[in-house]
Amino acid sequence: MSNYFPFYQIGDFKITAISDGDMTSSLDLLSGIERNDAEIIQHHSGIDEPDDIHINCYLIQGNGRVILVDTGIGQSNSMAGKLKENLASIGISPSDIDTILFY
Repeated sequence: MSNYFPFYQIGDFKITAISDGDMTSSLDLLSGIERNDAEIIQHHSGIDEPDDIHINCYLIQGNGRVILVDTGIGQSNSMAGKLKENLASIGISPSDIDTILFY
């Protein structure tokens, strides 16, 4: 069974949200956003437990490029560290990625 990851086509570029898994942590970990605002965003996304944080990375493909935005949190807990596995499920290996962007 393959995973489904949402994507958007914007001009020549396909942008796919790839899950690295989830983690449980205080929303206070997030910077640049008030806790109440984060809880509202999660509620609108169907997340009932505010401290359940979904870790997503973004794959951008187009014009001969394969760009990964963020690399997740790795295997720092038992629920995350699934990026490499999830990339493989859509046919992407680490050697296919030519650029990694971090914010």
